[in-house]
Amino acid sequence: MRHEIYEEFTIANVGDTIGWKSAAGYLEGKIVRIDRKKDTASPIHKSDWVSILIDPFFARYDGETAYPSANFLRGVCRVVMKSEHIKLLAECSVRDGEQRYTEAQIRDMVGAPTREEEEVA
Repeated sequence: MRHEIYEEFTIANVGDTIGWKSAAGYLEGKIVRIDRKKDTASPIHKSDWVSILIDPFFARYDGETAYPSANFLRGVCRVVMKSEHIKLLAECSVRDGEQRYTEAQIRDMVGAPTREEEEVA
């Protein structure tokens, strides 16, 4: 009997927005479904497959979706943080009554675009 190789996709959940680099360039979208432990081209490897609704800014047409394997996304994906979350993290970084990190520092730590870059997009 063959040994099966499988690692569950835990980077993001249904409803999260993720970004990744592909042959089409950088893309972002919202996870709408995760199909668990599906076949791959290898007879011993299994993978989760992630159904993603591409953000209209990046989509070539309305309602465009992507269905990459978790094995692919694991190497190139990041969870996209919204501005409100970044601001909240900065506000919550208080120690001994002083804010430790600015919003710009939080953006840098998580790899988010600067406010200026975000406004251009």
